[in-house]
Amino acid sequence: MDKKLPPQGQSGELGSNNDDQPIRLPVNDEQSVERLRPSQMGRQNSELIVKGGIDNSLTGDELDANQEKEWGDSTSKSLGNGWVVLAILLIMGVITWGGLKVFKAKESKSVVEVEKNEEIQESIEDLEAIRFIQGNLEDVAREYLRATSIEEKLKYSRDAKRVKPLMEKFYQDKKLEVAEFSNFGKMSGFSQYGISYLIAKIETTEGKKNLIIEELPEGGFLVDWEMDVYFQPIEWDDFLQTRPTAPHAMRVLVRKDNFYAYEFSDEKKYQCYRITDRSKGHHVFAYLERGSDLMKKIELTFYRYSAPQLAMILKIKFPKDGDAKNTVMIDEFLSDRWIYPSKPKRNLEGK
Repeated sequence: MDKKLPPQGQSGELGSNNDDQPIRLPVNDEQSVERLRPSQMGRQNSELIVKGGIDNSLTGDELDANQEKEWGDSTSKSLGNGWVVLAILLIMGVITWGGLKVFKAKESKSVVEVEKNEEIQESIEDLEAIRFIQGNLEDVAREYLRATSIEEKLKYSRDAKRVKPLMEKFYQDKKLEVAEFSNFGKMSGFSQYGISYLIAKIETTEGKKNLIIEELPEGGFLVDWEMDVYFQPIEWDDFLQTRPTAPHAMRVLVRKDNFYAYEFSDEKKYQCYRITDRSKGHHVFAYLERGSDLMKKIELTFYRYSAPQLAMILKIKFPKDGDAKNTVMIDEFLSDRWIYPSKPKRNLEGK
């Protein structure tokens, strides 16, 4: 026979009037059920929370089942919170990446600005250098043109030591021209044997003229007087008429030819060239021995410039007792232009 628990008079106490009635759990009135938060009991249980007790219709098994469900809900919420954290980390990563991009962009912008400022500074320095060079060049041209004596002219002329006797001879029967510099026209440049030159178109009070100006390594300038006056040791027509047998350094135009006659009829022995002065008036045929060093220098000049006709300074002479009036011999090659190099032997031989 089952023993029955003694009855309790109050509803909040244990009692059993019927075996079918569920067992009631006692609740301490002084304990607040509010400590059981809704999040700990689930949404359904939160509706059953009352001040001072729990609805007695909820059994212990049902409470355990709901708490297991709540643990499941808590697990779900924990997963949800993990995704939130991950999302936050991703957002923070994006923000950090964006910040780095902005920083790098600012840094790149700063680098660009620095480089731009450096370019501007270099441009300013280049402009100042150009102005300085132009001013120096203008001073040289002005003083050269206004010189009234050979001594003054030589101060602004290249290769003055070699040129001085040529000037003195030239101005024996010619007047030294004096002009005032007005301005520069177009300019171009070229180099010869490592030396830089300017071809400057000059406007003066006496008209226009071209000057060949050497640029010195230390930054100065000197005018090529020989090219200014187109100096020849003897006038071309006089050379043809007097037929000198001593070599003369002549500024001539040279092209290859194949006229073989008289004492130069053996084309296996000689190489023929046609030469004239800048007026391109009367020409002569010039010869040298094939395979000689002299021929190699001239042929190399044609190879370098790839032109049918070239300006050169050659020492030429008429052969003694020659049969033809218009045949000469080439005695020496001096320059591949009408300008004497500063150091002919070293430069021409490439040593």
